[in-house]
Amino acid sequence: MSHTTGFWESFDGTKLFFRYWPAENPKAAVYLVHGMGEHSGRYEHVASFFNEKGFSCIAFDLRGHGMSGGKRGHAKSYEAIMRDVDTFFEKARLAEPAVPSFLYGHSLGGNIVLNYALRRNPNVAGVIATSPWLRLTTPLPKLQLALAQVAAFFAPDLVVKTNLDPAGLSRNKAVATAYMNDELVHGFISVRFLKEVVRAGEYALDGAEGFPLPLLLVHGTDDPITSYAASKEFADRSPKAELASWSGLFHETHNEDSWKDVLESNFQWMISRISSKDQA
Repeated sequence: MSHTTGFWESFDGTKLFFRYWPAENPKAAVYLVHGMGEHSGRYEHVASFFNEKGFSCIAFDLRGHGMSGGKRGHAKSYEAIMRDVDTFFEKARLAEPAVPSFLYGHSLGGNIVLNYALRRNPNVAGVIATSPWLRLTTPLPKLQLALAQVAAFFAPDLVVKTNLDPAGLSRNKAVATAYMNDELVHGFISVRFLKEVVRAGEYALDGAEGFPLPLLLVHGTDDPITSYAASKEFADRSPKAELASWSGLFHETHNEDSWKDVLESNFQWMISRISSKDQA
């Protein structure tokens, strides 16, 4: 599988690291946004799966993550992330200009692609959000959230531990081990970014009824990190959304033992969107 990497410059000069996995004679392109604390390199097998199906895949490391610039876990505003995705979208379009495209985000990336669709209404065939961070499975204590809001005003780039338990990523224990040994993974988030992501999750839920694009929400019912109930709430509110519930799976459905079944389901949904668009 061929693989290209490099850097883009975002609106404020921040260097964003990207990975591009082109398919031969592609039928579509997947624009992938990773989750909190991780990086695009953890999606090599996802890109390989879609390449074999004839879909190109393009991903980038969020600012403050992976190989990209910026303080670890921090973004000065949620709009800065939206503008980074503007850059991503523009560059990805240049790489694959002639095929339908899909926005695909996991966890924090799910929060981001849902908000990007609501705020920008991009020209894509559909959106997939896997285990999106709409709400956490165990909500932050109100006192902790209030302190974060105060701290975000006085010291917005102050970072705190996310306290993510790697055991909740997958029922396959090797996934947690690899995660903990990955030098590009970090466990921090700034108080401002935490506040803005929580707010963006609620913004997405509030906008579900008017979501403008075909949407597939993918969530394991036993996810201990991001709320399956919130994904179901979004799907119930949105006439554009479908919910793929995976019984018993944890947070990273693409890293469970049944990951190929999950990705095949996601692929079939994308194929159906392309077919319905061609027939329209």
